[in-house]
Amino acid sequence: MIPSVDRHLEAIRERLAETIFPMLPAEAEFAREQAAFVLMALDLVRAVHAHAYRYEVVERHEYAAAVGDLLELGGSIDAAAPAEPQPRADEASIPLAALAEGNRALKTVLTRLFDALCAEGGEAADRAREVMRGLAVRQVARERALFASTGYTQSGASLGDLLAPPAA
Repeated sequence: MIPSVDRHLEAIRERLAETIFPMLPAEAEFAREQAAFVLMALDLVRAVHAHAYRYEVVERHEYAAAVGDLLELGGSIDAAAPAEPQPRADEASIPLAALAEGNRALKTVLTRLFDALCAEGGEAADRAREVMRGLAVRQVARERALFASTGYTQSGASLGDLLAPPAA
């Protein structure tokens, strides 16, 4: 049996928590704080790693839809949105790094479209702001859920629920 990534992370956490952390002297406060930080970081990675690819796919679809919305409003720029990779909402065959890089490029295109529409003013600029406002609200909800296990944010929804495919 080949252990899963989650099982590897769990084993690392267990060794740190059960073997290494207890061996640190009580007076080694800084070392104990750092070990506790590593435990917390491992807990965060374990909580979100299963959603990492889906997170990028959802972002890809959100930003691509927003680019389409801004283009429909009459926006134009001299750079085209990246054509590849273009995942279906339910697939997971594109390497995560390639998907994330494509998302960064798509965000750049979206920003340029938004800036161009806002510079023109009028109704298209107002509607572009609505598109971006909706996008930002959904992005913040995903980020709050992503980091909820740290205790620094709270979320009313789980990351898995927020990343669920849209209902048909």
